[in-house]
Amino acid sequence: MTNRLYGNAVNAPAFFDFVKKCAETDVSIHSFRYLRNGSLAVGADFAPYSGDEKMHVYSLSKSFTSMAVGIAVDEGLLSLDERMCDIFPDKMPTSISENLSQMTLRDVITMQSGHEACVFNRVLSSDDSLGAFFSADVKYKPGTKFVYNTAGTMVCGAAVTRRSGESLVDYLDKRLFSRLGIEKPYWERTVDGLCYGGVGLHIDADSIAKFGQMLVDRGVYEGKRIVSAEYIDDASSSHSLDINNGSVDWVSGYGYQLWLNNKNTGGYRGDGAFGQLCIVLPEKREVFVMLCECSNMQSELNVILDFMKNSAAPDNTDFEKAEALTHTAFEVPASKPLKNRIDYVCGKNDSRIFGISLVPDGENMVIELDCDYGRQHIVCGNGKYIHSSSQVIALAPAIVALHKYGGLEPFNVFGAYTIADDEIIATLRHSDLPHTQKWRFGKDKLTITLSCGGLPQAEYDLIKK
Repeated sequence: MTNRLYGNAVNAPAFFDFVKKCAETDVSIHSFRYLRNGSLAVGADFAPYSGDEKMHVYSLSKSFTSMAVGIAVDEGLLSLDERMCDIFPDKMPTSISENLSQMTLRDVITMQSGHEACVFNRVLSSDDSLGAFFSADVKYKPGTKFVYNTAGTMVCGAAVTRRSGESLVDYLDKRLFSRLGIEKPYWERTVDGLCYGGVGLHIDADSIAKFGQMLVDRGVYEGKRIVSAEYIDDASSSHSLDINNGSVDWVSGYGYQLWLNNKNTGGYRGDGAFGQLCIVLPEKREVFVMLCECSNMQSELNVILDFMKNSAAPDNTDFEKAEALTHTAFEVPASKPLKNRIDYVCGKNDSRIFGISLVPDGENMVIELDCDYGRQHIVCGNGKYIHSSSQVIALAPAIVALHKYGGLEPFNVFGAYTIADDEIIATLRHSDLPHTQKWRFGKDKLTITLSCGGLPQAEYDLIKK
């Protein structure tokens, strides 16, 4: 059996308490890494996750884009005080407003572009993403008002691309990822080929930990200078303030795509929706990386900070029981296996599925989806998770308002099923997204529920053949 709890300073009692508090606050841990003084104090992966999965880290992507800008500044390709109309003269509207003419790269990277709201959805629906951004109304004087705008991060990455001639991910691969020993990750792109920048990065926990360690060491990793210390210091200082968030660690200041922690904690972090965190405490030389599924990130952060305080000294008391938790936290109990094939006709739906079959395969169950783009298969184990990959439409969870549905998307899940009373329940844990779906097959309906995130459609009418 794979050891899923490890490190050179594991404190098993503190780990027990951490897992308990996470459960109490609806934080479903996939993987975490806690580094102290440059080495791994404790890390864990909770089955079926192994820690090797490249997960969509949502807005934690922004911190990587910030470092791309920093490297480009170091190389003399960009200046934070450059006006956006000078970087992208060909993407400006015919009539340039006074506010737009004053917008600088610094304004955009500090979430003070002057827009009234995030325009990322506008960008995604256009085949000219930069044109869509700059044609949106710039209501406020740039540099005066914080408005969280994921599209602005895309523009920051596009500025690197414009001056370097390389895509954002290629630029970072040569200058950051490869130098940190990180395999080139996948980054989702707009219709016209720009990396999303603000979201869409798929990367694993160990790689994020290396990134965090580079930040702790002010731009150096294993003796190699990656980003200037001056940029790291500037990026992790407060340049703007989100006064409307209300949560203590989200109203403590914002740097260059980095959130400042509250003054008592110190340091800063990159974070992404549903619980993806890279917490950096430079004075203590600590990094904490969390990949998980949760809806209240302040509660998650509080639990993590308590764990960091309470696990300073190694303690192997009941280590075996603590390690066992990483194997059993998400287990689905075995039930009576599916014996006979069940075929349904599926009502009209966004996913373009016209038929669903539940097919026994020994102890396992295969969900066959007959779609107008071909048959797809999802394999579910009985009392265990089985990984499968397919391509589907409108079935991958996301922040619906910021996601462009309509085309084929990967559907990579660990699947398990149970049969209880008159209901068959499939639990599908995405291996590349921080989401879990439960598919409940009732008498005449398939109902999909999510722990977090959203879908265009949650109910499918079924008629048994």
